[in-house]
Amino acid sequence: MKKYLGKINFNKANVGTVHTFQGKEAAVVYLVLGASTEETGAASWAVSEPNLMNVAATRAKKEFYIIGDKKLYQSIGAEVVDKTLEVFEGE
Repeated sequence: MKKYLGKINFNKANVGTVHTFQGKEAAVVYLVLGASTEETGAASWAVSEPNLMNVAATRAKKEFYIIGDKKLYQSIGAEVVDKTLEVFEGE
């Protein structure tokens, strides 16, 4: 069953790649890491350098969410993932 979540007014300035938002801020930022186990190369690229994560996280004034396959990103063994999870999980 579908639930109606209400009308959301997005404009093009609110949706884009991480690079689109350099120098801008938002109250809430969602970082969508859309890769599957069949696309580990793309997943590795997304977390190979801390720059993408840093840009996304520092744009968020109040809340920052990461949407993606946690197990997939942990399996890559990237330092960026380990450090990010430490922050999110409070270790």
